[in-house]
Amino acid sequence: MVLFFTATLVLSILGMVALLGFKRYELASGNVILASVRPAIGTFCKHALWWVETVLPALVRVYSRRALRYAKATLQWAIARSILWVEHTLEQVLHTVREQTEAPRAPGEASAFLREVAEHKRKLSRRTRKPKE
Repeated sequence: MVLFFTATLVLSILGMVALLGFKRYELASGNVILASVRPAIGTFCKHALWWVETVLPALVRVYSRRALRYAKATLQWAIARSILWVEHTLEQVLHTVREQTEAPRAPGEASAFLREVAEHKRKLSRRTRKPKE
């Protein structure tokens, strides 16, 4: 990296010395170097500067807004997916807890006592309900 910056500095210094030398030659001799090409070069530099000053900043603004919108949408999607994953995991945990805490049931018929209690409850619930008038 140091070599790159050193080479760039040396080339810049050589370019400046060459420009000063050409300018000194023009002033001393009265001849203008590349006089016919200077208006075209000026127009090109004007257009290049217009691009750098107006078009490129506008493009940077547009694409940075697009990138921010994309990042926002991606973040929202990731948050939604993580919430769904957490919800699914909690449902699995709840299902596991329900299975482990459920009272064991013996297979087969209920005892005669339990059948009598159930019948008594049904009778009580019919008596307490009053028909609507």
